[in-house]
Amino acid sequence: MTGFVSLPPNSDAEPPEERPAELVGNDGFWPDVNLVQLRDAVRLDTTILPDRLRDAVIQAMLELARSLAIWREANAGDAANLQAVTPRREIDGVSDYVHLYTRAVYSLVGADLGERLLAQSSTAAGGDRRDELTAEVDQHRRNARWAVQDFQGLPRATVELI
Repeated sequence: MTGFVSLPPNSDAEPPEERPAELVGNDGFWPDVNLVQLRDAVRLDTTILPDRLRDAVIQAMLELARSLAIWREANAGDAANLQAVTPRREIDGVSDYVHLYTRAVYSLVGADLGERLLAQSSTAAGGDRRDELTAEVDQHRRNARWAVQDFQGLPRATVELI
């Protein structure tokens, strides 16, 4: 017997419809966050309710606004929004600052939601999942920290105590 499994052909003749954007508005300088894109990027399913997701996004936006306040004062000048800040590189028509800010928001949201799942009671059978989730939260926190450091032009450093 082989490990090959034949699946029936795809019955969807049409690609899935694009979902309309669900935005969490920011202050005008920092970019808004599209919840649909965030769900896809962080691989969040519908068990994360919209209100919980919106709250996590708002908390991430507030945290980043505080973390980047000094950078904004020193570097934004008269720029109307983050996309207009110079000097910058553009990748796929979007400023590298916007890409890094978005990555930081997504990573902070992933860490926040993962920590909330960790806080829920776990059975003995859920111990392995708890370890996986802890590692995911740590990766999200690291990615957020690196995105902020890259944004500010600071070197990355990871230090562990032995």
